[in-house]
Amino acid sequence: MIPGLGHVFRFIDGRMRRRQGIYEFSQDPRCLFRLSVGHTNGAQTLRDGTEIRAGDPVLELHFWSAHFPPFPKDGIDLTWGRTIEHNFHVTFVAMLQHLDSQPHLRQIKALRGETAFATRAAPAKVSRLLGRFGFEPLPEKRGWLHRTHDRLADLLVWGLAAAFNPRSLKGWDFTRRRVWYFLSRAELQRRYGDGAPVRTAMTQQ
Repeated sequence: MIPGLGHVFRFIDGRMRRRQGIYEFSQDPRCLFRLSVGHTNGAQTLRDGTEIRAGDPVLELHFWSAHFPPFPKDGIDLTWGRTIEHNFHVTFVAMLQHLDSQPHLRQIKALRGETAFATRAAPAKVSRLLGRFGFEPLPEKRGWLHRTHDRLADLLVWGLAAAFNPRSLKGWDFTRRRVWYFLSRAELQRRYGDGAPVRTAMTQQ
């Protein structure tokens, strides 16, 4: 890692988070996401029947790079996979509690997260993984302003990865395909609410 790189991209990340209203809802080091409130660009109907109209508020998920477990030197193994599964579960339980405790989030009907891929095969693999947590891929319209923002976001993600998780940069490509994933609030409640069985992603269908 280049000396001082982490401080530079932490500063840039902090400025961008403030501009976008991204905030930390949990200080648990296992928490994998920060949050912001955004709005949909078009109407969507999720698998469980949840209907989202154009312009509806959604809870946007932003990967918390500094909390993401570093990739093992010899590649992803079972221990790393189990850690990720457990941290996802902890994160979603805390997220649901946060949603239920904040009056200004009562109108939120769905969560939305974005992924960027460097290879054609990656989306299918990630979709299978996120599908185990209840997420489904859905299209979102992107204008030129959003596409410009995407390129800048790619640069920021590269910098954060170089600073905190450099092994993840293997095969990095700045020409990346972006996919949006949605999870309804009702499905989040079903999987992670009080009384829901404690399951890892590998046992959820």
